[in-house]
Amino acid sequence: MILLFSFCVSLQCFSQNNSGAGNLIPWHKGHHWRKTSYSPKVLLVQLRSEQNKIEHFIQQNKFRETNKVKTEASIIRKVMKNDFEENFSFCPVYYYMDTNAEMVKRQLFDNVLFTADGIPMNKDILHPGDTNYFIVYYGYPGEQMELDARPEDEYSFNNGEAMGRGLIFLNYKYQQIDFYYRFAYFDIFNKPDPRYFYKSADFDMEYYPFAAQYESDLQEKFNGVYTNRKLPRRY
Repeated sequence: MILLFSFCVSLQCFSQNNSGAGNLIPWHKGHHWRKTSYSPKVLLVQLRSEQNKIEHFIQQNKFRETNKVKTEASIIRKVMKNDFEENFSFCPVYYYMDTNAEMVKRQLFDNVLFTADGIPMNKDILHPGDTNYFIVYYGYPGEQMELDARPEDEYSFNNGEAMGRGLIFLNYKYQQIDFYYRFAYFDIFNKPDPRYFYKSADFDMEYYPFAAQYESDLQEKFNGVYTNRKLPRRY
């Protein structure tokens, strides 16, 4: 029991002492607004198709694995949408498939962005040339850096920090501006609400909920409101 208590205390201290790495949940609730100087008009959430995994198994004639990846990818897209639809209300949210990421990068939004119900986005919401929106995907910080090179003054990540996957935020130039991530030990004792969480037992596929935390931080920063809404189960 003493050993377990010491382990938990050490994890808490480690999280609090690494506040510069992003928003560490549950023990560290801080801000990482190094480049976020304006309130987003819209969030564009990228949903994963897992197309590379699917094509890999198809090429190997592994149809059982192919179908399982398709099924689990669909579940992950559902829980990610649940997270944003039920736990985020700061601004409108639209979705797109990662297979259309190049279209979003080029600001070709028509017939690409859609609501959680699959309805195409109203054409009056976003136009080519708009800059006041954020792009969100779930993955590792810096994962999409084959896109535009980051400017020198942008926050550089310390490769020595133990990072997990999380929500990664890009600006309209596809430059990384913010992130929320989890350490691997966060779900040792409690699992998040399954409406917002899924982790594959067979493949490197998962989603952990951060939308409520982002909602709270946006409300506090831009509206001066501390949000007491109940967050998804801590992990």
